[in-house]
Amino acid sequence: MPILLPIWGSERVNLVLRLIDNPDYSAPMQNKKQFCPRGHDTSIEGRTENNACRECRREDFRKWNERTYESRKEEVNQRRRDSRKNGPTPKAKQTPDERRAKRREWQQQYRRDHPEFAWRAYIKEAGMTPAIYEKQFETQGGRCAICHQPERMVLNGRTKRLAIDHDHRTGEIRDLLCFRCNQILGFSEDSIARLFSAISYLQKHQKVDEVG
Repeated sequence: MPILLPIWGSERVNLVLRLIDNPDYSAPMQNKKQFCPRGHDTSIEGRTENNACRECRREDFRKWNERTYESRKEEVNQRRRDSRKNGPTPKAKQTPDERRAKRREWQQQYRRDHPEFAWRAYIKEAGMTPAIYEKQFETQGGRCAICHQPERMVLNGRTKRLAIDHDHRTGEIRDLLCFRCNQILGFSEDSIARLFSAISYLQKHQKVDEVG
């Protein structure tokens, strides 16, 4: 019965034992490129998922690490001296939750300072382009497709743009809506029956108020 070591063990010993127990095992190895261009024996060192030599990858990483350290050597050493002298920086003392909160606060402030960036990210996520949005905006005359009024919602001192409405079941883009109308459809879950029921409710109470 062949004696095999685990793959994660010593590859060299494992290969020798395989060849002793089964001489034909070397046949598939002969068909493969055993040495990389730098001369490393890949039957021992192994290859990555992209068929690259692992030893070459280690050498490249070591060289990259040396170049990076040399270019920032003084900065890194100064930071270490400051840390030994003054203790850890305030950022190093933060907990993961505090760092996440700080990052979220920075992102929100960035969106407030750069509204165009946030808007482009929004229409990209919705599956539109600025050109298609502007064309639809001009087609609707800059007004909501339901109430036929321009957007009146103000956020951070700026009037919001018309929202991109889409079918929540299929994801298909429909028209541009103002904030309030878009919220109505969202909270009603696009249910026509619910919206008709709301209309009947308003009509019933409107008649009661008129009679009263």
